[in-house]
Amino acid sequence: MREKDYRLLIIFFLKRKCIICGEKDLYCLEIDHVKGDGNRERKEFGSHYYARIWQKIKEGSKDYQLLCSNCNTKKAHIEGEWQRKIPFIDENGKTIGYHEK
Repeated sequence: MREKDYRLLIIFFLKRKCIICGEKDLYCLEIDHVKGDGNRERKEFGSHYYARIWQKIKEGSKDYQLLCSNCNTKKAHIEGEWQRKIPFIDENGKTIGYHEK
């Protein structure tokens, strides 16, 4: 199977909807790493990334969940998975400070 086929298999296995908001659009859904270690796994698994995730899920792993792009981005910011500062912008588009974790 091709990698994109494994991705779809995982999405359908995980009930094809965001567990937070219920979004069902396949273009918006992302396989999220519950513990936030996705970058490490991408490097470790390489070109067989989704195939390896599918194998882990079949073996009973609960390390993955389905989130839409928006919910996944919010989770990453809230849990500090992204290391960049997030600006607070006023109604005129001016940066007035930064969100600190």
